[in-house]
Amino acid sequence: MTKKTISLKDSLEISEKNCNVFFKRYINPGLLSIYRILGFANMPIESAKGLKLFLKDGRTILDFTSGIGVLALGHNHPKIVEAEKFCHEKNIIDVQKFGVNRLQAILAYNISQVMPEPLDTSFFSVSGAEAIEAGIKLITRIQPSYKEYFISFREDYHGKTHGALSFSNTENFSTGFHTSIPKKNVILVEHGNISNLEKTILNHKLTEGRNSIAALIIEPIQGQTLEVPPRGYLNDVLELCKKNDILMLVDEIKVGMGRTGNLFSFFDENIVPDIVTISKALGGGKRAIGVMVTSAELSKKAYGKRKDSALHSTTFGGLGETCAVAIETLDIISSKIFLDDIKEKSVYFFDK
Repeated sequence: MTKKTISLKDSLEISEKNCNVFFKRYINPGLLSIYRILGFANMPIESAKGLKLFLKDGRTILDFTSGIGVLALGHNHPKIVEAEKFCHEKNIIDVQKFGVNRLQAILAYNISQVMPEPLDTSFFSVSGAEAIEAGIKLITRIQPSYKEYFISFREDYHGKTHGALSFSNTENFSTGFHTSIPKKNVILVEHGNISNLEKTILNHKLTEGRNSIAALIIEPIQGQTLEVPPRGYLNDVLELCKKNDILMLVDEIKVGMGRTGNLFSFFDENIVPDIVTISKALGGGKRAIGVMVTSAELSKKAYGKRKDSALHSTTFGGLGETCAVAIETLDIISSKIFLDDIKEKSVYFFDK
């Protein structure tokens, strides 16, 4: 039996009411009910530009949602649109699985230039949760088997895949799910409380000065609660990690990419963690991308041998056009003018 599908051109003529029917039937009825409660279910959006949504009924709405961290540059930023156009006009290769993708290599180089040494090696994914997964696999690949525990923080959020969910301790996201890191192996501590962390590490000491903690995973500022730790806290955390051979993963997926006035929020304390994860805003509001950044030393320990080099990969990570957009996004957001403007506007909003 042949069923009728809707073409891309015809999709623009489908009514908002019918789109809601399709969403409810073929995607997620519960989510649609939430959109209705919030007033988002009947917004016939014709186009979007910058901070503005232009509706078919003539209204203009200011979009302060930031796409939950994705829209640092707003909708359809001209330089991002131009980057896509550049790729289309040049017929730049998008999928290059055998051989070096030029734009992927350039993006990795650019990331190394904005990160403190020795954070110079990137793994590309299509989401923040995937970047966290890459970090978890790197950690478990490197650390010895007796280091079986991880430290996470109450109310931290790192994603909803099985690995990332192991460390997402907010809003009951893990209820009813198995996690890839057993809950008994994840130690929850209070965000911002250094004495609590120090005591936890001390309680996991083994013989001969060793301890059983493999890594600590932290949001410098909690994306869900907006909890900001005391000044100097991240430095103290890093010092404890270094003393006890605990790898430190800093999750910048939600709070990085200029949102604090620095390119990344951990820059505020001039620390250098072992692993950093980036996503959301890096895609310029147009592309899905995540990155796990670490040092060449740690990357080589995990995957340095030829036979191990493809142990962790992902099909759509680091496609050409996605990297082109990320190159432009990073260039815009890392500029002094852009970051200074954020600081200036932050003062204005705090005053209000």
